[in-house]
Amino acid sequence: MNVLIKTIHQDEVAHLREVFEQMDSGGTGMIDAKELNNYLKTRQLSMSQKEIADVIKEIDYQGNG
Repeated sequence: MNVLIKTIHQDEVAHLREVFEQMDSGGTGMIDAKELNNYLKTRQLSMSQKEIADVIKEIDYQGNG
């Protein structure tokens, strides 16, 4: 993630942080499957529970869901 942040413009970083904070409804600094699903619904987007689980699994480097 640090490499990504160093290669994109600060405005993009600010936007990504804003979106992340919108998704992180619990303010934990992490996004779980329920928060991701809720965020998608607010944007009138949908993913199956399996797709959401796959996304979480792919980016969950700590293995805590």
